[in-house]
Amino acid sequence: FGGFSTDERMSGNYREKSRSREAAQTALNSAAYWMATGNNTFTGVWNSGVTCSTTGSTPVICSNALAAPATPSSWTSYVTYTPSGMTVNASGGVNTYASTPNYYIQYLGQVSPTSGLYLTTASATGGNAAATTVLRTVYIVTAKSVNIGGS
Repeated sequence: FGGFSTDERMSGNYREKSRSREAAQTALNSAAYWMATGNNTFTGVWNSGVTCSTTGSTPVICSNALAAPATPSSWTSYVTYTPSGMTVNASGGVNTYASTPNYYIQYLGQVSPTSGLYLTTASATGGNAAATTVLRTVYIVTAKSVNIGGS
């Protein structure tokens, strides 16, 4: 019977790790959507950045690197993102997440006159704080102009 309870614990751990990975991916998707919407990445970012040191729910592009990306509990700045339908409770539990997913967008530099490079790091937990996932990706965001007629 010992093998059965071990299998159950392993299955539960796998489930919570999968949930944390999906929540972190959702945070990355939210950041990518925000960067691609309107002029969010082009407002003053090419020449200057914002040194981020606070947290909040309003996305911002930072010029400083995120300290210790492998340990989200030590992050001093990030954007919080709670997808609709997500239940967050610090004690975790079934169908609940132990913390809100977070992400951090860092401006890496200009690629061309109309393109910028951004490193996005996201973290999320599953039903307990031990099931934490950190994902990173680099986006190239390009501005396009379209001639809608006229001379």
